[in-house]
Amino acid sequence: MKTNGSNDLPVWSDPERLGGRLCFKDTRVPVDALFLNLEAGMSLNEFLEECEGVTREQAVAVLEYARHTMPEPTPAAVRSGCQIVHYRSGLTGLF
Repeated sequence: MKTNGSNDLPVWSDPERLGGRLCFKDTRVPVDALFLNLEAGMSLNEFLEECEGVTREQAVAVLEYARHTMPEPTPAAVRSGCQIVHYRSGLTGLF
């Protein structure tokens, strides 16, 4: 198994497994499955129930990393009202 490089994200990747897709540590669940399912309307709790082995801490760490690596929102985006609050988990982000 290959590691995730220098960061401390709970993920792994191996070119010989799942086509090298980034997966949650100690699972075969691709990280992109989290984003695809959230985009499709699944809650974080539902994702965690469906994807055995992925912990809440792992999922939140990946979401926080994604949030912090996104470029700052433009003032126009903030004014347009596209602030989204995920009421179940308390996560907030601009999309």
